[in-house]
Amino acid sequence: MKWIIFLLLVNNQIFSQADYDRHFLSGYDVFKGDTISLNDVSFPDYEFQSKGIKGLNMFNATGVTMSNKDGELQFSANGCRVYDASNKVMKNGVLQLEFFEQYITCMGTSYNDPQINSAFPTLAGNDQYYYIHQRFSDFPYDYLLTSYLFKIDMAADNGNGELFGPIDSFNIDTTYLPGHVVVKHADNESWWVVDWRNLSSTYHAQRIGKVGLLEHIIDTCGKAPTLKYVEGWGQHSFNLAGTQYCRYAPNMGVFLYDFDRSAGKFSNFRELPFEADKIYPISSGGVAFSPNGRYLYVGLDKYLYQYDLQSNDIPNSQVFIDSVLNPPHGPILPDMAYLFQGPDCKLYVYSHGGTEFYHVIHYPNNPGLSCQFEQYLELPQYKIGPFPNNPNMRLGTPYEKWCDSLSSSTDRPVMFPRIMHVYPNPAIDEIHLSIPIPGGIAMIYDGLGRLIQQNSLAEGIYAPSIDVANLAPGIYSIIWTKGEEREQCQFVKY
Repeated sequence: MKWIIFLLLVNNQIFSQADYDRHFLSGYDVFKGDTISLNDVSFPDYEFQSKGIKGLNMFNATGVTMSNKDGELQFSANGCRVYDASNKVMKNGVLQLEFFEQYITCMGTSYNDPQINSAFPTLAGNDQYYYIHQRFSDFPYDYLLTSYLFKIDMAADNGNGELFGPIDSFNIDTTYLPGHVVVKHADNESWWVVDWRNLSSTYHAQRIGKVGLLEHIIDTCGKAPTLKYVEGWGQHSFNLAGTQYCRYAPNMGVFLYDFDRSAGKFSNFRELPFEADKIYPISSGGVAFSPNGRYLYVGLDKYLYQYDLQSNDIPNSQVFIDSVLNPPHGPILPDMAYLFQGPDCKLYVYSHGGTEFYHVIHYPNNPGLSCQFEQYLELPQYKIGPFPNNPNMRLGTPYEKWCDSLSSSTDRPVMFPRIMHVYPNPAIDEIHLSIPIPGGIAMIYDGLGRLIQQNSLAEGIYAPSIDVANLAPGIYSIIWTKGEEREQCQFVKY
């Protein structure tokens, strides 16, 4: 059966305009069937409404979802096909691909690289969008050679949309494997599409306007990574203001730059020491800025770190946030492969392997552990990917500071439904309790049903810690209650 996760944000206080990122589809064909289960998450009620529809849409690690400015789903794409809002292939939506892509990649599932697709408004009208797809070479596989620019007119085909093009292409030689990122030009009427050549200090910045490609800049900044293999399994990202940029892969380190949105130029190169190869020669990892741009979050395999970019000594400002251990169920450990910002101004973390889980950083503008990283927010169905590769479409609008009013709130909606988990499990000295809402009481019972320990939990903490060092080894049940809310699970004490 094919499963598609469909995320819908409807909190009008937060998402009143420029809601192009309100929807996010993910899912994977687990049982090779032909029915898609579409799960609709409604904010802030955390209720799923599932319905099965016929279709072929599935997402590996590649995917893009686009809504209009009012938050209504318009289309999605997985690197092989473009789908309308009803999950049917859009008119002309089957991409014309190279041999390897057509008969290997797309015959199986979809693309498996997270930043080779993007979509954004043309800024020429409410129904006009650009879609960029980067294509692999047939050999060697995993080297990207050309970006293709398509236009999608959602007014065409009776409002179901039509794909036109490619209307332009950009020859980018052999590019950095994660693909490209997009940011608004300073005129707020065009976009920069940024790629890096693999193992190089050379970058491409293509400016896309209302009529297509306006200019193509090729320049250099900083130093080239010193690697013997492709810089894969990484991520690159702009901050929300479009003024800072991070290029990262665990086998190359953390490269920071300033970006001039007018000129399309990088400057002020800085490298953060990050000797990941001493831990894992090839590993996965992701990177994202906090909404206010002060903090940089870096994921390395199962570890998460924070840097203070306003520190006088950024490398030594590194704070270890947490590590992912002991998934509640399933054989695959949900690692820190990719990070993205949700429209609720939280940072979400997902793995490059297939799991049912995401992680969340509740208050990314806060320093250190006060950012409140929470593990194992469970999705209703299995997914491999993707994560949204959308630019900040609120930049240059009256809503570009929408996160500022939410920074100190303790009652913001979350992107996924809340259930309780205990980690690590098994435990030795301490457990963390991932709970639906902060506060309440946690009661621990032994195998005979006797109340062994009771803890009052602090308000405002989504994943409070509980000392279990004095418990005897064994299996325990923990019950959490707050008002009418009640959750229960088990853990093992070593």
